[in-house]
Amino acid sequence: MNTLKKGTKLLSLIILMTAAVVSLALQMKLLGWILLTVGFCITLFDEEKFKKEIMLLYLAIVLLSVAQISTAVTLHNYVFMGLPLLAALVLPYIIGKYKYKSDVIQFNFKREKRWQTKEFLYILFTTSIMYLGLPFLLRITGSYHNWTVEPGPAYLFFFFIAINIVGMYDEIFFMGTVLKILRRHFPFLIANIAQSVIFTSFLYELGFRGIFFLGVFLFAFLQGIVFKRTNSLFYLITIHLTADFILYLALIHAYYPLLMPIFLVK
Repeated sequence: MNTLKKGTKLLSLIILMTAAVVSLALQMKLLGWILLTVGFCITLFDEEKFKKEIMLLYLAIVLLSVAQISTAVTLHNYVFMGLPLLAALVLPYIIGKYKYKSDVIQFNFKREKRWQTKEFLYILFTTSIMYLGLPFLLRITGSYHNWTVEPGPAYLFFFFIAINIVGMYDEIFFMGTVLKILRRHFPFLIANIAQSVIFTSFLYELGFRGIFFLGVFLFAFLQGIVFKRTNSLFYLITIHLTADFILYLALIHAYYPLLMPIFLVK
């Protein structure tokens, strides 16, 4: 019986990851929903605690799949993308806290100790990698075409805000919700690979296409390791927003090289 339950748990996770790839990255919504339905039925055979908590992630993937994911800086996009994404973050937390009476999802932003020198150096390291790699990947994959960049100061301001909001959301949802739940039921390596797949699927849909997904997967995987060691969403968000600042500048450079002549890629 224990072997059967372990098998169904792993199968439920595999279906969850597959559904995320299919419905988010590949945009095959109907097939993704069918997979989620099959996964739901299989999950009914799992132990009660796992069943309740994994269903929070199934719900979140459904909500992500109905969101109109876009990089457009418009009120329409903020509503039809933002509301489902917000629901995917808030509803699992509310259900876990108030219906299950559980601390399954916690958003820990504090650190009990000060940042160490190596943590500052890691941010410097990731910033350097992003500076060298992001403009190159945007150019060779053509992914920068998935964003619209206009040179006006008002547009650039709201564009910057939008990029940062999505970056903060990524860490709070994928680390604070997805990885947090999966670590309760799977070894860290499996849980981290799973969240990285889901994270990558979402950002692929957002606009990081072609071989870019490899870099996104590596970033998500490393963020999971950092989260395990620091248990601080604030530190993760600091890393992510630093990377997003480089992304913001690289996107401007891709469209207007003379306006942002600070990268090696022409």
